[in-house]
Amino acid sequence: MRRTCAPADNHSGSAWHAGEWALRPGRTARVQIGLAAMAAAGPVVPVPAVIDRVKLAGMTAVLLQRLPAQARAVGRARGSIYARLSTVPGPAPLPPAPAAPAGA
Repeated sequence: MRRTCAPADNHSGSAWHAGEWALRPGRTARVQIGLAAMAAAGPVVPVPAVIDRVKLAGMTAVLLQRLPAQARAVGRARGSIYARLSTVPGPAPLPPAPAAPAGA
């Protein structure tokens, strides 16, 4: 059976999916941040399983097992909430967030 990849409906625009699999390529530093975030979130929300990864010339591609549609919908809803919260300025005593690593 031949499958074709299609762009995933995510905010980054950098993922592709085919059936139950998703491929997320990117700069190694950015992919590592995403994997660390998934590992941190895993105990409390559904996250995709990492099937494999490959590194080449500063880039990394990760093959993920896609979550069921219901879990993806919950993730999008939560992501929308956090995107809105990120626009709210913090209180005066709170220092600014550190800058993202180069290439992220």
